Amino acid sequence: VCTVHGARWTQLQPHQWRFDIVADRFLYKMIRNLVAEQLQVATGRQSMDCFVKGLTGKRRQSGQPTAHSRGLTLMSVYYPPPFQYFIHHTVVSQL
Repeated sequence: VCTVHGARWTQLQPHQWRFDIVADRFLYKMIRNLVAEQLQVATGRQSMDCFVKGLTGKRRQSGQPTAHSRGLTLMSVYYPPPFQYFIHHTVVSQL
């Protein structure tokens, strides 16, 4: 189970879109599956109800399309306060 704090599509150019998502963690192929399912809804190949039901934790059916990884980029990672120490206090050992 993961919590999505926000997600949105932004049109950059007539045929170029960006999908931003913020969550507490990401599952294997989660973004590729979300993008593919939303494209299915946008093109009328899947209903919005079916998409929403898929968000409630039911497994995806095998054989459903998955978005290609080309063009997907991890932009940043944020850590909760207890882990901030390790970002600012890197320990490097020398041999």
